[in-house]
Amino acid sequence: MNPAVTVFPADTPSGKPFVSSSGIRVSRYSAGLRSVSGAEAVTQLLGLRAGIVDIARCEIRIAGIEGSGAQRTLLIHSRVAGTSGPNARRQIESWWSCRVVRRPDRSADWVLASATETGRTVVESDSPIFQKIHPGNDGRDWKAGSDRPADFRNVASPGDHDTGGVAVVERCRGESPCLVFGGGSGLAVLVVEPAGSLIDFTQSIGLGGHWGEAKSILSSDFDNDGIPDLFVSYDQARCRFFRGRRETAADAADHLVFDDMTSESGLGNLTGAYRSAVALDADRDGRLDLYLVQYGDGSRTGPSISGRNGRPNKFFRNITPPGGAIRFTDESHSSATDDTGWGLAAGAADYDGDGRVDLYVANDFGPNVLYRNVTKPGGPIQFRDVTGETGTADLGFGMGVAWGDFDGDGDLDLHVTNYWMDERWIILDPRFPLPPIPLSSLVGSYARRRLQDYALGDSLFRNDVRTTGRFARVSREAGVSDGGWAWGTVFVDADGDGWPDIAVANGMLLGRHGANHDIDFWNETSAGWTDFSSGRWKIDFHEDGITGPQDERLFLNLHDGTFVDIAYASGFDTNADLRGLVAADIDGDGAPDLVGGAFLASPEIYRNVSPGWRNSLRIRLVGRSSNRDAVGAVARLTTDGHVQTRPVTAGGSFLSDSGRLLVFAVGPEHPPEKVEIRWPTGRTSVIDRPTPSAQILEILEPPD
Repeated sequence: MNPAVTVFPADTPSGKPFVSSSGIRVSRYSAGLRSVSGAEAVTQLLGLRAGIVDIARCEIRIAGIEGSGAQRTLLIHSRVAGTSGPNARRQIESWWSCRVVRRPDRSADWVLASATETGRTVVESDSPIFQKIHPGNDGRDWKAGSDRPADFRNVASPGDHDTGGVAVVERCRGESPCLVFGGGSGLAVLVVEPAGSLIDFTQSIGLGGHWGEAKSILSSDFDNDGIPDLFVSYDQARCRFFRGRRETAADAADHLVFDDMTSESGLGNLTGAYRSAVALDADRDGRLDLYLVQYGDGSRTGPSISGRNGRPNKFFRNITPPGGAIRFTDESHSSATDDTGWGLAAGAADYDGDGRVDLYVANDFGPNVLYRNVTKPGGPIQFRDVTGETGTADLGFGMGVAWGDFDGDGDLDLHVTNYWMDERWIILDPRFPLPPIPLSSLVGSYARRRLQDYALGDSLFRNDVRTTGRFARVSREAGVSDGGWAWGTVFVDADGDGWPDIAVANGMLLGRHGANHDIDFWNETSAGWTDFSSGRWKIDFHEDGITGPQDERLFLNLHDGTFVDIAYASGFDTNADLRGLVAADIDGDGAPDLVGGAFLASPEIYRNVSPGWRNSLRIRLVGRSSNRDAVGAVARLTTDGHVQTRPVTAGGSFLSDSGRLLVFAVGPEHPPEKVEIRWPTGRTSVIDRPTPSAQILEILEPPD
């Protein structure tokens, strides 16, 4: 039987190809279908790799099965990528609807009767946006290890595979930032030299001790002395708080040194399942408060069906006196932020523009929460759960949080990483074992649909609060649902066109053999839920992986509310099991780079070499009445009517912190018209026609 296959002519893209400022070309094909013979179809299908000299990626997944009986429709999702020249790259993503029929004479055999290619996206680049500088060929390895033997084999136990936070500490060695990585082997501190080489700075900075399995790393100025301090969360070990000071050596530039002030700070009793840390000035008193997300205690139990049996999150109010020692007090319960989901991440930003910084919490198990800050001037810190009324409910396995303005309308949108599986259709199959939930025999179809919600992928919430009072979940329409087994996330203008793209860390556990046990994982976890939720970890894939190798994602903003993944074509081409992810100008050239903390592997560091970043404006805000780091401030750069909005945040992504330096792309043909700053105090600053330069523009908050 020769299948009749419908394919796309190569010259019928849907609309004009998108060309980014970095030269990356995106063509989408969704029209101009025609039928061809089977032989011609094979030629066309093989032609998808035309122009690829060396294939680096090739993946085909069954994304759905429809129909019953002797005829079925398979929904196929495929990816192929590789080099097409010395520096050129090409990646193709396509979707197919394939009709298969069972042979009448052999009941077990299926054949392809017809196929229709329903969509195709082609991404091409002549040179990459990113260039990997670590791991390199120098043989140096800063590996985030683990203190738990189970991590080195694929045992499905919650919280055993989430090490790998990273933080940017600004002005750490002279004017250069440091990168601080967490792991079971302790902390590692690296400095990136202008030429791209790395210096191990761990001992020099005072962080060479081994205090346990480091999770989240947060760098913020908690006493407003102009020097960053450091908080590090640990799993089942004492969290640490370090006060920063500057030290000058006779033969070297001044550098930071951190002194352990945990006991004196009021944070000395924090031993638990701590994960992400976020700094915010909740009461606008000019001092940064501290919010800590907790997971469940996997050494004693597993997550319940509701996911509400985790340890309560913590909120610490900063009560440091002027010029005095840094001190916090626990106001977790009174502030109403002590959520008990199995939390992994949080992010703080003023989503409704009322001047008060709000909180979003992403839970691995249990529903996510959006807390609106309702603190009154001079009153106690108070938050209110507004998840339902704002449309930000998310049942996925929440991993990472990022705030940014992807559509250029001036308000802050929200990106939350979850878990995506092409084969989530298996949950609707009657043979899929439902977990033992009450009345499962009566509500089975509803329960299966609800289970599918856990694998719908990442959530992009567009902020429509000014018009509707709500957010709109636009992930599917925007093309960003498939982040894989996603962890850290950042809004970053990768190509320098003035529109924020979205970078996502991806990958669960590669394993020694790279096998894919995604479907096995779902079947065995659901069938064995009683053991799983009781903390009896019996699902063991030994040294195989769960997902196999998974590429990271870099979703390019197409300026129309949609995105396209360009990770391989851009040079952000690792398939390491990344966890934490930050975007920051780590080499001082004015372009944002990408740094990922990896699980059981070396961190991945990518330098931005995009030609789109010809000019940039780097801004550092300094608060006076506000906290000195200006956390909670929002900067807006206007160029030819287009507005770039950047919030100043401290902590986010997954276990990570990208620092406070704001980087804006400006082209020589479109000079910036103005920068407007809204400070946490409500004051505003306007800088007319700022001049891009190699220097950082420091803006001070206006006096009272």
